[in-house]
Amino acid sequence: MEELTDSQINKPEISFAGFSKWYEENKSDLLKEANKWKKQNEKLTSEFLTEWPLERLRTLKIDEYVIGKGSQNKSFCHEIENGKYAKMYLGIGGGNAGKFGIYWSKKAQTYYDQNNRAIPADELDEKFTLLKKDLFLIIKKGISSEFSDDVFNSSIRANSFFNRSALVTKLLCAYSKKEIFSGINMNKGKDLRELWDKLVKLNTNGWVYKQNFDITAAISNKYPELDGSLLSRILWQYRNAVLTS
Repeated sequence: MEELTDSQINKPEISFAGFSKWYEENKSDLLKEANKWKKQNEKLTSEFLTEWPLERLRTLKIDEYVIGKGSQNKSFCHEIENGKYAKMYLGIGGGNAGKFGIYWSKKAQTYYDQNNRAIPADELDEKFTLLKKDLFLIIKKGISSEFSDDVFNSSIRANSFFNRSALVTKLLCAYSKKEIFSGINMNKGKDLRELWDKLVKLNTNGWVYKQNFDITAAISNKYPELDGSLLSRILWQYRNAVLTS
């Protein structure tokens, strides 16, 4: 989908008021593009939820989860990074496969952990069981807006998926029954410091996940026509307008 050009969108200031002014000035073009994107995204999300319902994550076998077994494996991690659901809400491509916690190394023909170290065979079941528990828990707590839970406490980082913000944000968007999150990785590069923290301050409990939730809620409350799905596209346009123009 084409980005709106600089001639179509004037560079706004970075603030909630700045976003509001920018949105109101460009509302027609922004909504037209965002609704096209939303239609495609809703189709992908519906298919994803049918194939990968949340409860399924609790009973996954390791090869249903890990990346590294090839595209024909159609594992959970492959499908959301490079496969069918790569463009659902936000892309999570790039970086090391360790971001998934456990992956298959084709070269070494064994499973590796998040630190790119081979996992001993007698530790694999325990590690994967804990990984599934952490993944399910952070999603479950997030879609219930339980940001005071320790899984979202940045001072203790009790959940192994806490720092995997792009992955977790993508899944929070997909599994939430209402559009309460936007498909934006707010911990991306300088974005947090230079942009999102100026809209809503980061909180120790909840970190970028609560920040995403709060920004989405604040904008949706002011502009009822904007839900998290539309904001996934519109906030990305705003980000590009203020940080890359």
